[in-house]
Amino acid sequence: MKITLGDDAALTEETIIETLDRVTAEIRREEAEKVVAELGAHDETRQELAYESEKRSRLQERLYWKCDRLARRITRFVGVVVLILLTAGLLTGVGMKTENPFLAWFLLIGSGVSLVFSVAGYWTGTTVKGLEDRLHKYVLVRLLKRESKATGVILSLSS
Repeated sequence: MKITLGDDAALTEETIIETLDRVTAEIRREEAEKVVAELGAHDETRQELAYESEKRSRLQERLYWKCDRLARRITRFVGVVVLILLTAGLLTGVGMKTENPFLAWFLLIGSGVSLVFSVAGYWTGTTVKGLEDRLHKYVLVRLLKRESKATGVILSLSS
């Protein structure tokens, strides 16, 4: 209509080709705009995914180290208790005696702990340090599982 100004007689083969070329170019331009818009949206989605992935990774790392610190505290506490009991066993072994019933029981328990650690060390070749490391790993795994269940964030020992 624009080319012929509404005149049917002015409609020729040449004006039809011009119209076809114009419409084809317009369709191509629209499709190119759609592709550019889709590429922009895709890049934006990739950036959001990278941001969320980094955020999740930092959260996993913080939770892992929180659990590791707690596991170390628990392990140190148990280590100090074992050290005290082993010392009590050593004192009993060198002949320390007491009239205090509480201290006597403490020395007796320390003696038993010393015996158990000595026999276990002999049979398995395990040291107190080795047992402490195994206890740390065990406690850490339990804490990671508990934290993972509570938060829904997957945690592992790979950090």
